[in-house]
Amino acid sequence: SLRRAATTFYILRHAERFVAAAGNGEDDSQEVLTPEGLQRARDLRQKMMDEHLPLDEIFVSDEFVRTLQTASPTEFLYQVSVAEYSAFSPDQQDLADKIANSNPCPDKVMIVTHGEIIVDVFNALGFDATQVPDVTAFGKFFTLVFDENGDGTVTESTYGSPDSMGNQPFALPLGGLGNGGVDLPEDDEAGEGHISSAAMPTFVIITVIIVALLLGSFAFWMYTRRKNEKARKLAEKQSYAQLREEIEIH
Repeated sequence: SLRRAATTFYILRHAERFVAAAGNGEDDSQEVLTPEGLQRARDLRQKMMDEHLPLDEIFVSDEFVRTLQTASPTEFLYQVSVAEYSAFSPDQQDLADKIANSNPCPDKVMIVTHGEIIVDVFNALGFDATQVPDVTAFGKFFTLVFDENGDGTVTESTYGSPDSMGNQPFALPLGGLGNGGVDLPEDDEAGEGHISSAAMPTFVIITVIIVALLLGSFAFWMYTRRKNEKARKLAEKQSYAQLREEIEIH
């Protein structure tokens, strides 16, 4: 089981992500972290470093970019391997198998998973998840330690800034800009929202840069055109003057 394979588990949800298309049944595995999410991933690394937390291996749900992005700064810091597992396998059996079959068997394990899966991870470890309130919030960090008798204790802490988004992922409108966003309800289901103020600065900056490049290109084209026109007229005048001189000589 998971509990026999390791004694310490750091369990957390991935950081904030963009939602490309909510509620339409499309694959969401390639959804990436928002700027806030990327910062939270760096804050996770900082927490691990500041608290000198030992770590042997990291497990992330397979094919989901957001879990890997959340773990990447910590992976780089510790230089440990990152293993993928099927987060939606029954009773978290795939996670149990991956940890048990690791060589060497890890003792201190980080599990980066999804909000709706954290409860299943706790239950698979033999720990009652109802003892841990609000397990799905961004920035929650749970340390689950088992003693030699198999009794577990969990410590809850946080990393990064408070979950100011109210546990709501960002959403990208269909056909919209890559870094724009609207907020959706907590359950990631379809819903109406508004342009995210957190994503707006990026959109504005990109728009300003594009407009500036276009204006600069147009100005350069106009300058080149005028310069060529002046050169053409000067050449015509010189040619005409030369022709007159030749006529006068003859």
